[in-house]
Amino acid sequence: MEQIQIHADTAMSGAEAIEKIRNAIEVNTLYSTIRRWLPSERIIIKQKTDPESEENVAWEKEPACMNMETACQFCPSKDLLLRNMKTYINACQSTCDKLSCYRQERDVDNYIITVHGLKSSSKIIGLNELSELAMEQEMNCHTGKPELAWEHTEELIRLYHNVVEDMKTFLDENSLLKEQEEFERIKELVINASFGQLIAYVEKRENI
Repeated sequence: MEQIQIHADTAMSGAEAIEKIRNAIEVNTLYSTIRRWLPSERIIIKQKTDPESEENVAWEKEPACMNMETACQFCPSKDLLLRNMKTYINACQSTCDKLSCYRQERDVDNYIITVHGLKSSSKIIGLNELSELAMEQEMNCHTGKPELAWEHTEELIRLYHNVVEDMKTFLDENSLLKEQEEFERIKELVINASFGQLIAYVEKRENI
């Protein structure tokens, strides 16, 4: 994960520093890092919301590739699950490229980091089969058998692409992605307005 260091003598303006902080965090990477280093007993997973709540995850038809019971343990609201699904879909090509590159270069350390992130991000949206396959390759590397991981990387990538296509189809058929994109657009407007006010304040302070 990228370290952010902002010193008093930095060449960045206050506005640039705020923008760097804002754009530096990748949610799935942050989550997988927390789960890797924080003791399991310190991690508290929110319970499912009331079944009668409008926020509860409930679709007439569920994605075949997803285990909704698992997904709801990590994403108790439809909004959170949709956001995680969108992030997961957007990360697909980049993650697959990294896995292929690290396998080709026999870069065990970076392969472990990438496949660990895939394992965790798959788990939190109920992609149990993919999560377990990723975990197997992580364990192969940890136990000194990276060649087994290299052998199964294509299978892992293929399954990743398949579940992403299934999720895209499901979201498109139910118009859920459009709803989520509209929600994200409105949220982005609110965030930008808030950051705009903060940047204006910082710049005003710099000019004092």
